[in-house]
Amino acid sequence: MGDGWAHPLHCLHNTSCSIALQANQAGSSSAMEFIGHQKAFAFLLGTAMIIKAFISDRHSQIAKWMRVECPKKCKELGKPLIDHFFDLWHIGKSKLLNKNLHLSILIITSNIIQHYGSNMKKHILT
Repeated sequence: MGDGWAHPLHCLHNTSCSIALQANQAGSSSAMEFIGHQKAFAFLLGTAMIIKAFISDRHSQIAKWMRVECPKKCKELGKPLIDHFFDLWHIGKSKLLNKNLHLSILIITSNIIQHYGSNMKKHILT
């Protein structure tokens, strides 16, 4: 599901499925991904399969559906709630994450230098 990526180290119990959609059904690749997600979940929730977790990229519509609609559907069908996670590769690609991480490192470094700077200077000069 999602962009079709499957990690080779996932256990054999994990399932991958493909949903065929035509481009004119959605209008954009992002919308097509969301429609594919909805169709796949409609199918999977209708089976006897118990889904414990779902890992996807950071698609905002899928994330909202998993947070708002999926718990309703699971409750309706008497199924356990499904945990939703974002895959680390997509999180690592995030420019905002990298920018914030870089900024945090600069702030921490600056605080360390401010706190220990005078002692370090005295140590070096003596």
